[in-house]
Amino acid sequence: MEKFERECDRDNRRFGFFVLATFAACVALVLGVQYFRVPPQMQKTPVLPDIFVDPATGCQYLKFYSGVTPRLLPDGTPFCVKQTES
Repeated sequence: MEKFERECDRDNRRFGFFVLATFAACVALVLGVQYFRVPPQMQKTPVLPDIFVDPATGCQYLKFYSGVTPRLLPDGTPFCVKQTES
């Protein structure tokens, strides 16, 4: 009888550990999904740059959220338009 009780206790501890481990895995999954979720305003919004023209040179620049870069032609030279004075 004593051996049977020890086996039942051991089985109960294993089952309790399994339930606790499953619960912890579910909590980690839910928190991970929430942490890595993309905000709704950025899900389908394309990132389009603003175009800035330098009035002194006429060269165009692309402004993104992360910074500014010159607009280039296919051959790698800056895209600059000569402005005519009227």
